[in-house]
Amino acid sequence: NKINMNKARELAMTNQLDKLGDELFKNSASLVEFGQMNRFQQEAQAKALGMTRDQLAKVAYQRAVNLEMSDEEIKNATGVENCSSNSSYFRFCR
Repeated sequence: NKINMNKARELAMTNQLDKLGDELFKNSASLVEFGQMNRFQQEAQAKALGMTRDQLAKVAYQRAVNLEMSDEEIKNATGVENCSSNSSYFRFCR
């Protein structure tokens, strides 16, 4: 599935992050693709949306949670893990 970048930018700019996650990460395969990108690719995708890499990672993490992936599946797929119980601190695992 191709990403509609115009729609994604609009959702990012209007802070509709759940809908942005739906658009960017339509399935777990797209989450894996994000996780396999190198740092520069992730930063470029985030910049195209007017976001930081960390903000985009948070969207990816939340989308994985919405897809009911386990913590281990999320970490393996996206390269992002929740490092605290309050869900506000994320880090890249790789």
